[in-house]
Amino acid sequence: MSSVRFCTNCKAETKYSCLICQTSVCNRPECSLFLPEETPGWKPGACVSSCLPCNERTNTETSKDSKDKEGSKKGKFPLIRNKDTGKRNCLSLKQKVDLIEYAKNHPNKGCRKVAEQFRIGRTQTHKILKNKAEILAQYEKNEQSNRQKRVRTATYEEVNKTLWDWYKLCRGSNIPVSGPMLQEEALLIAEKLGISGFTASNGWLQRFKEHYNLQRMAAAGEDGDVSMTTIESWNERVREITRGWLPTNVWNMDETGSFWKGLPGKSLNEKKERCRGGKKAKQRNTWAFFVNAAGEKEDPIVIGKSAKPRCFKNMKDIKRPYGCWYYSNPKAWMKTGIMEEVLKRLNEKMKRQKRSILLFMDNAPCHPESLAEGLSNITVKFLPKNTTSKTQPLDAGIIANWKVKYKKKLLRHVSSKVERGINASEIVKSINVSMAIE
Repeated sequence: MSSVRFCTNCKAETKYSCLICQTSVCNRPECSLFLPEETPGWKPGACVSSCLPCNERTNTETSKDSKDKEGSKKGKFPLIRNKDTGKRNCLSLKQKVDLIEYAKNHPNKGCRKVAEQFRIGRTQTHKILKNKAEILAQYEKNEQSNRQKRVRTATYEEVNKTLWDWYKLCRGSNIPVSGPMLQEEALLIAEKLGISGFTASNGWLQRFKEHYNLQRMAAAGEDGDVSMTTIESWNERVREITRGWLPTNVWNMDETGSFWKGLPGKSLNEKKERCRGGKKAKQRNTWAFFVNAAGEKEDPIVIGKSAKPRCFKNMKDIKRPYGCWYYSNPKAWMKTGIMEEVLKRLNEKMKRQKRSILLFMDNAPCHPESLAEGLSNITVKFLPKNTTSKTQPLDAGIIANWKVKYKKKLLRHVSSKVERGINASEIVKSINVSMAIE
């Protein structure tokens, strides 16, 4: 007779041990499985049982087949088959909920029958039923948990909860929220909470989005058709045009429209929830940029509708707000007259610097070929028609990056002022041209 020991599972006193691994185990159903006398190694009063983990690993193919047949007749849910005898089956959170519901609907079936139904061990079944309240709460909170197998506690749970409240507040006011915005706000929250070591990494962001069921929703756009033959021909030609010119003297000019009160049309949104937005902004400015191949740039050109915006009243020179050149016309478009004035001023600057430059422009209606006349220090070359999306250097990401940074600052401004019950559209009404340029 063995001396009294303690069960490795429930810590109760026991004199028994597992016939396979020799670990101490009691004779309770949730801890061991008693074996028949004909089992090799069977000893009265000592090694008379098998612990459940060992029993699961040593199930014979015959017993598995019989369980499959029994389960296929009685089972309401798909069986989880163990392809590799040596590995333990793990149920997803959704499957655990199915097990809990099955046990609830079949109260006459014990732990063993439920375990057989789902092709798992009794220990795992007992643990699931014991923690059913926590599992059901987690499943109700996250519908995406069909594939999740464990209820995990986030390392930075306080940051995540505070960020989630901030996200709901923003989306409740129709403020679009992007991944970088979440990361930036999370860093601010961690700093306020005095949490060190938090970096808001891309991995953390992905886990946050999966946990709260967030996905990116956007409206589809259209791409124009571009002739690849024309582009290839231009690529050969541009090498000849730029031969002999220094990178500092090869310039590009392009315009872009900016709806400076417009919030992004994309946002992270909860799955199955409608991605709501506000009215589209109508306030538009035109911006023109001059850059060269060496990374230099001229002061931007801004074209608005108002000749004398009210927000400019305290400026010394309304033509030069925040280092830009400001022009106006009723539609806030680039006009040939404005373009002529801009090029003449640039030409005078090149004269003073004793430089000659090569300037590439698109062939927009406001860029007639006559612009090239009378410019002593600027050689103007026009890009092929309908190819600017592929041949315009500023369209290769420079303008897009500028717009992203502007939208980021706009969203940061709006989200910093959001309050419950206030719509994002109401907040952007307070933004004026001066703030947009600044």
